[in-house]
Amino acid sequence: MINVMFKEELYDSDCVEKKTIGFQQLDDEIINYPPEWAEKVCDIPAATIARIAKEIAAAKPKALLHRGYHGAFGAQYLNSFQTARALATANALLGNINREGGLYFPQTAEFGELQPAHPAPEGPKVPKSDGTGIPGRYPLGAYGDGISHAIPELALRGELKAGFVYHNNPLRTNPNPKRVMAGYKKLDLLVVIDTVLSETASIAHYVLPESFYLERDEAVDNKHSGKKAQVTIQQKAVAPLFDTRPGMQIIIDLAQHLGVGKYFSFTPEEANRLRLKPLGVTLEDLKTKGVLTVGSPWKEGFEKLSTPSGKVEIYSQTLEKLGYPPIPRWEEPLVTPDPKDPHSFRLLHGKQAMHTHAMTANQPYLLEVSHRYDLIRLWVNRKRGQQLGLKDGDWVQIKSPIGEGRMRVKLTEGLHGSAVWLPSGYGAFSRHLTTAFDMGLSYNDFLPTYFDPTVGHCMSSEIVVQVTKI
Repeated sequence: MINVMFKEELYDSDCVEKKTIGFQQLDDEIINYPPEWAEKVCDIPAATIARIAKEIAAAKPKALLHRGYHGAFGAQYLNSFQTARALATANALLGNINREGGLYFPQTAEFGELQPAHPAPEGPKVPKSDGTGIPGRYPLGAYGDGISHAIPELALRGELKAGFVYHNNPLRTNPNPKRVMAGYKKLDLLVVIDTVLSETASIAHYVLPESFYLERDEAVDNKHSGKKAQVTIQQKAVAPLFDTRPGMQIIIDLAQHLGVGKYFSFTPEEANRLRLKPLGVTLEDLKTKGVLTVGSPWKEGFEKLSTPSGKVEIYSQTLEKLGYPPIPRWEEPLVTPDPKDPHSFRLLHGKQAMHTHAMTANQPYLLEVSHRYDLIRLWVNRKRGQQLGLKDGDWVQIKSPIGEGRMRVKLTEGLHGSAVWLPSGYGAFSRHLTTAFDMGLSYNDFLPTYFDPTVGHCMSSEIVVQVTKI
């Protein structure tokens, strides 16, 4: 699509001139990607690609290419990082960045600090052990997030000795659970804060039981998705049924015993008041209404971005200095199904609307929805499935280099023939999760541990599996 916009001069020339760098260098790279090339890669006819590019360009700037979650921007493929860059480039050519009808920067509430009333602890003075942000390892990884699937290997090598896990279940949500379990079991101390005995909590030395979300008050938060900044608060609906505490209170209490109490000498309510102070709203008003709009209204356009140049960097000198392609460039998939093998498929995954990550399958009412509509199945392209002798509802074995499992199939026209699809959120193997235990499979059961060379993500759709009728 960029090739079409570039070749036929369908781009926003004013935006390109004033708000981007690297437009001229783009010409040398984008010539390699005409619609005819793309047709061979993605099966979408070249004429369709060209037509859509022209239609979107005709509507600029009130048109956009959205990054989505899985294919374009997520941690799915070796090419995901480059695809994200290509999307940013395409939107810059459309001149739609922070424009009405295009992409926009969400307004964010700027909370107050707890200082000077409460001192802040010093930040770490050593690099992150997982390699995030370190040249030669994963230089563009998100420092604040880290690379969670690196932790088991670091533990197995003895580089990590202890771990606290909160609001996460890495034994179920990380690739290759056997390896993850081995790493976490190697730790001298593992403490988990959770509302249930999840897979990770089940192997912990200590579990600190957190109140369920309906039983606890939370810190004030901001909503990031709108043209108006909003602050929100979650308040408990019922008293805790058991001997549990809110996560924030657990951390405050731990700090007192660990000798760092001076940094946590506040109550959750006091912290909320200090954070709300510069916004001109009261905690009482927020508690009454639940959501409040604050700050200035959204304004179209932008002066500078948070890039070294302050502009959209089609050509990135930062990447060039690190030894990566400075212009977005297609990268072939890490693995590809064997077109000559009828049992060979790429394994994809995705969400179902009633479930949230791997956290809700143990809720009886939500799992009942899954059962009622027979949703815990492996999707298979109907034509490919029939070639394997499959009927809707048949059982199959799924096998990869690191795992195998059994599941019933759903035959469908809504899936490309090269792939099969698993709903995420199932596959609990903690026997304490009595509702969800042994219901379905997780794609992580089949996924080796990969690291994208630039940002470190796990490339979770780079799996080829063998599917065989049972």
